[in-house]
Parts: sequence; structure tokens; C-alpha cells
Amino acid sequence: MSADTQSSSDLDGSDEESYSPLKTAQMRLVQSNPCLYENQHNRMFTWGLTVCESLVRIYHFGPDCILSSEDMDMTTAVGRYRFIDWLAALSLGDEDRRGFMPSLTFVGEPSPGYWVLRTPKLDDNGDETGEDAVFYSRQPSVRAFGNFGCHTRGFPVSASLETVDTPDLFVKVGWSKPIERVAGSTDTPQNPELEYLKRIKKEYEKSGDASIHVPLLVAGGVMTTRANGAPVQMTTDPIYGPKIIERLGAIDDEAQAAAGGSKPPQ
Repeated sequence: MSADTQSSSDLDGSDEESYSPLKTAQMRLVQSNPCLYENQHNRMFTWGLTVCESLVRIYHFGPDCILSSEDMDMTTAVGRYRFIDWLAALSLGDEDRRGFMPSLTFVGEPSPGYWVLRTPKLDDNGDETGEDAVFYSRQPSVRAFGNFGCHTRGFPVSASLETVDTPDLFVKVGWSKPIERVAGSTDTPQNPELEYLKRIKKEYEKSGDASIHVPLLVAGGVMTTRANGAPVQMTTDPIYGPKIIERLGAIDDEAQAAAGGSKPPQ
């Protein structure tokens, strides 16, 4: 896959009739994609597809960019092979490979259903305990929107399913920036936003002023998902690791061989 970036002026829809069929399809895809984030609250990223006559393109919408495949011509063996290979990989892959957060799931029964959120549990000092805290929510009060950014959602939650309709806590869900270890430090890398909240809490507690509201931290941190069979942090880092890049290269090599006369794998 290759990065195929478009400027906002190219996709603002001001003069749709002047665009080629591909540009028009891309523009409509970019304009409609935010609706997925707004209505599918456990979306990390999305996939898109444009079909213009015999040419197909696949798109990956990440938190900071859109990746586009090259044209796949369905009238050729190489084009059909590449497209079918992608469909099979997406269909047989785990849900997180299709763009869903493993730590945020919806349970539909009993109606009207509820969301289950899992996040690292914290001790009294605000440090992770190694266990997950589980919370329950009917619906978010803050929805994500837009193609790029943190895609922040806010859920009124309860620690018990029995009290899901009377939430007393609030969980913020969003893409985190990558956590980097300070050079020469042996300390475990920490979530910057969580560290700010911990610092605010400690400073206010020192003041001894009972009128100051001190945030109560019970859970937080960077959740993990799986990529290439290994756990990775859910951050704005690219989701494509070396193995994925190698696989994409192998697909292109196999496709070129198929175009040279050999029959693509069935």
C-alpha cells in the first residue's frame, strides 16, 4: 500500500462535477467516513473501498492519515488476486484487525444493551496494578467525529451492571500518543495525561483545602491490542509493523508472478 494524501481543498466538494470518477468517489468516502466513528463507539480505525468501472482501491483511515492501495484492475489476474487476498485476510482476521477496540464491547441483550469498558486498574498512588477494571455504560455522552485526531469518547459508567442506569464515574476513551521511555531512565513509561491528573491530585491534597474538588482516579492507562500476533499499545503509532510491510511486499511479488502467466492461487 502507498500513502495517497489529498489536500482538504481537493475534497471539500465545492465543484464535484469537475472531478474524475475516482476523485469524486474518494471525496464521498472521506465525507461519509466520520459517521462510522460517531455511531460505532468502539472503532479504532476504518477501511474504505472505491470502485470505478473495473478499478478498485482499498483505503485505511488511521488517526493521522489515510493509506491507499494502488489501483487493482478486476479485468486482470493480478488485480483480482490482490483484491481477493485482501477480502480473505479481512474476513478471517480478528475484530481488532477490522478496526474495533478489544477493550470496548457492546452487549445487546437484554435490550437496550450496554457497553463494557476495560481499562488498567490503579492503586491509591495512581499506579497500575496489573489488573483490569471493568465498567458498564448505556451510551456515551461524548461521541467521536471526524476522520483524524484522538476520536475521544466519554462514557458515564458504573462499576456494577446492576447500577448501569445510575452512573457515578466517567471514562474517557481516545487514541493516546506513543509513550516513549526517557533516555537513560529505568522507569516504566507512563501515560502523560494520566501523569498530569496524578500530579494535580497530589498537589491539591497537599493544600488541605476541603473546598477544592480533587479528581478521583480509579483506572486509566494505555490499553493494548494485538498486531502480528503480539500485544501492542493502542497509540497513534502506525498499526503496520515490519511483518505487515513484508507481507504487502510478498503479495505484490506474487501478483506480478501471476501477471506473468502463472495462475493466481485459488
